[in-house]
Amino acid sequence: MRSGALAYDPLGAATDFGYGPLGSRLDVAGSDRRGVAIIAVVFLMLAVTLLAHGLLLLAELELETSRAGAASVAARFAAQVSALEAAADSGAADRHSTPLWASSDSTFAPVPDSIARDAGLAVRGGYRWARLVRLSREVWLAEGHAGIGGLARHLAARPYWIADAPARVAAAEAVLVSESPDSTLVEGMVDAAGFLTVSAVPPPITCDSVLAALDSLRVVPMPSLRVAGPGTLGRALGPLTIDSLAARATAGVGGTGTPAPNQVGAACVMGPWNWGDPLRPLGPCGRHLVLVAGADGLRVLGGVGQGLLVLRGSATLTDLDFRGMVVAAGRLTLMGSTRIRGLVRASGGVGVGPDARVDGSACWAAAALAHPALRTPSPIPASGWIDGR
Repeated sequence: MRSGALAYDPLGAATDFGYGPLGSRLDVAGSDRRGVAIIAVVFLMLAVTLLAHGLLLLAELELETSRAGAASVAARFAAQVSALEAAADSGAADRHSTPLWASSDSTFAPVPDSIARDAGLAVRGGYRWARLVRLSREVWLAEGHAGIGGLARHLAARPYWIADAPARVAAAEAVLVSESPDSTLVEGMVDAAGFLTVSAVPPPITCDSVLAALDSLRVVPMPSLRVAGPGTLGRALGPLTIDSLAARATAGVGGTGTPAPNQVGAACVMGPWNWGDPLRPLGPCGRHLVLVAGADGLRVLGGVGQGLLVLRGSATLTDLDFRGMVVAAGRLTLMGSTRIRGLVRASGGVGVGPDARVDGSACWAAAALAHPALRTPSPIPASGWIDGR
């Protein structure tokens, strides 16, 4: 039989011996491999697509997380700014009647678009509000609240100390306090008998509220004189020091001078040596209470004044009629007919001449300590931010 001839198949089929059954089986196996490869490629493409989709979802999640983080930082910043603004007033606000745990000086404002923009956020409609909450007579909590869109809200609070005039007067240890026993000589009069009475010429404040507060804050009589070591002065001023008082002064004087009211017509003209007019309470300068800082070596010759006199060093007051409070870092010498109504503090000792006198007066001391420059909030030392939601 020739090669390639067809042979008879009993089943009626012809077989090509040149392309036997083995050749046919080899072609089927190759087709199977190609099919498996196609299926593998399809599954691989599906897996890559699923992986890419997962990475896209993860990227979107990270983007939203970063936006939320930026919004949280922006809200925290806005809340702190609001709290600082609430505590950065001029002290002119009338807070003495605010009950404990009540709020004062509440403000509401939108969050500036610049805060959101600086944080990389394309949101608008943020809000912020702040308030001062009274925790005690002199401790307040400045609270700031802020919200950025619907992404984040934040609360930032910080404690502040705000001077309360009756509390400072109640903390006084005597009408006249000297921190230098070796440099203290009192020849004149120091009287505390009328400390809780209203003088014939009252200060430009409501004495009744001061006396009512003192009645609840102080249970022992006010001594006339105390000579003690260093540290006594601080208890009357709280966190304030002579340097911080001088830094808040609205005027400064030095050398030698005579304080006197200065008025033009019906107007009181401000000036370094215009210390008000306690002798004419209804006059143009009758309500002018001063916060004056005196340089070391100051000499005052006569004149009148009312308010708080802060002396950076030693000073000599001669024939001066002053009402309020005098605080000296050095030695304070009162000569001639000098008369001070209120409180006197001197770190370097006191000399009271034979004809000079100091009369204790809670009302006049409180009027001096109620100056707006003293009521500005001060951060409590060693305190920080309190954060919340």
